[in-house]
Amino acid sequence: MWPALWMDEAFGNPAAEFDIMEMLGNAPTTIYQTNHLWPSGGGAGTQVHQCIFKGPDFSAAFMSSASRSKRPRSRGTSTARRPATTNQGVNANPVYLMLNTAVGGAGSWPGAPDQTTVFPNTMDIDYVRVYQ
Repeated sequence: MWPALWMDEAFGNPAAEFDIMEMLGNAPTTIYQTNHLWPSGGGAGTQVHQCIFKGPDFSAAFMSSASRSKRPRSRGTSTARRPATTNQGVNANPVYLMLNTAVGGAGSWPGAPDQTTVFPNTMDIDYVRVYQ
């Protein structure tokens, strides 16, 4: 399983994706916060700025994840209250906030489900706060 809270540009061809929280089901003690930057027009040259936070089994209880944005720059903060990614390449375009639990597949980052994968599976969300 692959629970995630992330933002992607709302219009056109996205140039950036910001992952507020991603966790791989087979590694529940690790949280990833990532700023993906794609070159304009697509193609090679993708940049990834990532913070990896290790802690307890995050799937065992509720946890808080956050991202603060001060336009035109954005900074993610982890539960350790330290900068998660650089501000480089984050712009002020409108974004969609997405909260999902994906299922991996062959060749994907979490890999394909196997006999240890629990189905059905959920990600419980207590609240979401967005401020302007």
